[in-house]
Amino acid sequence: MAKQKIKNQNLKKKDSKKSTKKKHREIKKRYAAQNLLVLSFGFAWLICGALYLFNDGIGGMIGYIAVIIILFVPALFTLLIYNKYLLEKLDLSLNPSLWYLVALFLPVIFSAASFGVSLLMPEVTYSWESSDWLLKFKGNFNPEQLAALEAGNHPFYLYSAQQIVFGATFATFFAFGEELGWRGLLLKEWGEDLGFWKASFLIGLFWGLWYIPLELMGRNFPDNPTEGAVITLIWCILLSPSVVWVKTKARSVAAAALFMGIMQGVTSSSSLLLVGASPTYSGLRSFSGVIVLLCFNGLLYFLVKPSLKIKNPEDIL
Repeated sequence: MAKQKIKNQNLKKKDSKKSTKKKHREIKKRYAAQNLLVLSFGFAWLICGALYLFNDGIGGMIGYIAVIIILFVPALFTLLIYNKYLLEKLDLSLNPSLWYLVALFLPVIFSAASFGVSLLMPEVTYSWESSDWLLKFKGNFNPEQLAALEAGNHPFYLYSAQQIVFGATFATFFAFGEELGWRGLLLKEWGEDLGFWKASFLIGLFWGLWYIPLELMGRNFPDNPTEGAVITLIWCILLSPSVVWVKTKARSVAAAALFMGIMQGVTSSSSLLLVGASPTYSGLRSFSGVIVLLCFNGLLYFLVKPSLKIKNPEDIL
């Protein structure tokens, strides 16, 4: 009897320890998203403040390096928060999926659509003449390409292809630093409770707010930083459902990173041939892009009806 009593006590202690560990994991899960936001915002905004006070904004080599560090802040704190549970918590596989093709080509469609919408803006026209757009991108071409431009045979398609390759490689690598946090940890923590649309928009809201200091220092809109910050905030909110959709279907954060890398790559192509265009109203990352994303979200909502639940785990489509 005494042995049985001791055995029961030991079992109770083990159950108590398991219960305590479970509670600790639940508490850690409950605050994972809050911890990521506080740490990511605090660290990134601290760097931005230092750049503003002690450097020429984001200009120069110091500013360039600082921006790269900022882009990896969400990934850094995701690694610290999830630690050894990272692979268990997040979808990081590179399993073959046709949704990587969607991640590759959907941004190209967005870019082309925003070009069309930009032509509807006042005083914006289209020109294939190299003299109209050479000045905007002259620094991007070598002497041979410039000679071709002056001859009227400008390598628009070559330039666009180069941007896609850049987006699928370097830009995707940097985008992964963000996506590990936004569509990785935050989607994991909020998705089940909030569902597709609420989680997507909430992640997009914090994503856009996180960018505000960089935009106010002229990262994408050097001539209109205040307007650019507002557009970037709205753009991030409206783009987030598309990124979440691709990530969920591909079941990998890598697909979200590829999507964002291509978006970064094709942004300049969307306004390359426009004449009289304002950066805040024309191109993919502008008011025209916002209209395109708003329309696509409508298609998602009424026709696709996306969900965070995978009905058939074996279906790569």
